[in-house]
Amino acid sequence: MRYKFCPECGNKLTEIEAGDDGMVPYCAACDKRWFDSFQSCVIVLTYNEYDEIVLSNQWYLSNNYTSFTSGFMKPGETAEECAVREVKEELGLDLESIEYAGTYWLEGPEQLMHGFIGFAKKKELVLSKEIDAARWVPVYEAAETMFPDKPGGPLYEVYHKFLKMLAGDRHMGKEESAPPRIYRMEAILQKATQTLNTLDANILELQQVQGDIQELADYYDSPEWRKDFEADEKGLFSSDLRRGVLSEDGIYNLLERNKETMEMLKPFFDEE
Repeated sequence: MRYKFCPECGNKLTEIEAGDDGMVPYCAACDKRWFDSFQSCVIVLTYNEYDEIVLSNQWYLSNNYTSFTSGFMKPGETAEECAVREVKEELGLDLESIEYAGTYWLEGPEQLMHGFIGFAKKKELVLSKEIDAARWVPVYEAAETMFPDKPGGPLYEVYHKFLKMLAGDRHMGKEESAPPRIYRMEAILQKATQTLNTLDANILELQQVQGDIQELADYYDSPEWRKDFEADEKGLFSSDLRRGVLSEDGIYNLLERNKETMEMLKPFFDEE
């Protein structure tokens, strides 16, 4: 920010030469130069012993994307002290170690952001009022919800440096950083593999429960179900009884849904 008026006396500033810095705003009344200023802030990637990192949601930034812990430095505070404080305030975590990851200039808001990578043992997060939600996420799945990458953006710069740390290269900048798309595609691969594995297990379980579902269908078609239904209508059963099977819609909807699902999966079963 370039000053136009003196922050101390309020007079309009002129300019004076200040060596290599050229012309700078100057208050003749206070005999003081007012060099351009900017805000200093931090961004902290917090990880644990299970290679998980914390991703946070803040509604005023986005309802869809997540980021790392960040905040503004206070007067008299070092960047390292600010990073430790912000993680404690926002997440309730105590950083046991912290590593500097670089500085990043944010052109729009005119801010200098200091990046850090900090370690904290995994425990339940205690969130401040500033944080709407936060959770531990496996590092290779983080890119699925993080803010989109942009050139020079501190979020992915810090993230990429942490990935290099995991790979054993702690000499930052020794090797060329992989393109962001590789991390994104790796996250998709891991997530898709996990989803398909879960689907395979669920399909197998669905096959195994078909006998139980047929038993339920036989009960629904039997005189016993009608007898139980009418008894329930008369209030003969306890009020705290779970009575999903005594609901005509409940059983019918489940049987129809099962029929449709099994028909949809028929090609899958035929292949087996």
